[in-house]
Amino acid sequence: MPLQDLTPQLRTRLSRVERVVGLFVGLATLLLAAGFVYYIYHTAQRKGWFLTKAAYFIFVDSAAGLKVGDPVKLMGFDVGKITRIDAQPPGEYFNVYVEFELRDPYYGYIWTDGSRAKITPADFLGKRSLEVTKGTNGVPSYLFFDMTELSVRAALATRDIQTRVFAEHVPGTNGAALTDVFQPVTLPVLQKLADAEVQRIRVADYFHNVRSIQIEEALRWESYPNMVYIDDVADPNNPQKPLVSVGRPVAKGFLEKLAAAGHKTVRIAERRPPNKIIAGIWQDQSGRYDFYTNKVQKYWLLSDESPALTDRADAVLKQVDEGLPGILQLTNQLATVLSNTVSLTARLDTVLSNALPVVTNVNGLVTNVDAIVADLQPTILHLQSITALLTNSQGALGDWLIPTNLNAQLQTTLTNVNAGLPLTLSNVANLTSNLNAQLQANSNLVSNVNSLVVETDDLLAGLKRHWLLRSAFKEKKTNAPPPPRKPPPRR
Repeated sequence: MPLQDLTPQLRTRLSRVERVVGLFVGLATLLLAAGFVYYIYHTAQRKGWFLTKAAYFIFVDSAAGLKVGDPVKLMGFDVGKITRIDAQPPGEYFNVYVEFELRDPYYGYIWTDGSRAKITPADFLGKRSLEVTKGTNGVPSYLFFDMTELSVRAALATRDIQTRVFAEHVPGTNGAALTDVFQPVTLPVLQKLADAEVQRIRVADYFHNVRSIQIEEALRWESYPNMVYIDDVADPNNPQKPLVSVGRPVAKGFLEKLAAAGHKTVRIAERRPPNKIIAGIWQDQSGRYDFYTNKVQKYWLLSDESPALTDRADAVLKQVDEGLPGILQLTNQLATVLSNTVSLTARLDTVLSNALPVVTNVNGLVTNVDAIVADLQPTILHLQSITALLTNSQGALGDWLIPTNLNAQLQTTLTNVNAGLPLTLSNVANLTSNLNAQLQANSNLVSNVNSLVVETDDLLAGLKRHWLLRSAFKEKKTNAPPPPRKPPPRR
């Protein structure tokens, strides 16, 4: 039904419904847009779209396990992501170029000394992860303070030049550096550079809000956040040694020294907060920060690469494959050893069965030996007593064989024999001399005795032949030896 055909009451009611529906649709659209904007903002905040990012690159041997978008870790935190992976040209020394970025404030951990990139295995499927380490020394890889290059003469004429620090190492003629990075720029250092004929220097705005303060008032402050001295304050007693130097943090102890030395005021400054825009990038070859003008420069970070777990497993399997023939040969040898062991066990069972009677006999023998030892126990005790007596002192054997009373009698007898022995020898000598004298006096005695012996022998021979006494001297007949055997007849 056309709208103009409706009654005025219906048209009024329908227009109200249309306004309500339009308001609802508009409100829903606003809520949807707000939700979408909140989602975009939350996603951007979560992914760090609003944060400053610093770009780095490394070279690796292989891109296996790495892909664009993988997170970069620092001390276990996700601090960035990989943005590019590409192969190097054929003639280049390195193989793969990997570029990644770190979010604010994590790029502040990357310094020239101690910071490295590590490619480590992430899982057992060949995945690898990129991790950077915290720097320990050196200077930051990127500079976030406004940097200026000016001549030494202009620096000498610049007011409040102490608010700046050097952004380079200025080498001297003898090899030693005339300045260090982040060293405050002072007039004595600038004069030294002018004497060394250094033309231009690079400095960074490191301090700001320079002002003079009353020392008495500053002593009542509770803290001095980010405050440093901006001037060298000399000691009245020792002008060569300043009480405070440029860049030294403000502390109550130094303020008390200044007050004791008679100083009323002192100039201080505050450390400038870093910018959100990169101002310089460190160059290791030149030893200074270069201006970050083209916004495409990246810092080269050295890397340590570990092979993926799949590559390690492949190497292990290769070694196993090479050693498998030896293992099979060893298995065959083990089978032979086991077979020999089974045969030896069977034979050992037989040997043990045969040895059982021997063991029984040995057991009986041991029992008999125990009985014999028990019977010999008194004898052993007596022998131990005798041995104790024999080993008691010198002459114990003689004391045991010859008692004390027998020893005294034997001693007396030997004394008497020793006394009578010369007299006996004298009597024997007299007897032999008398016998010799008788023999000399009776010279026919020996011949008569000889004749008597011969005649006696003849008498005995005659008695043997007499018929009456012949049987008394008859000789016993012995068995005659058997006749020799005749040799066997020849065939």
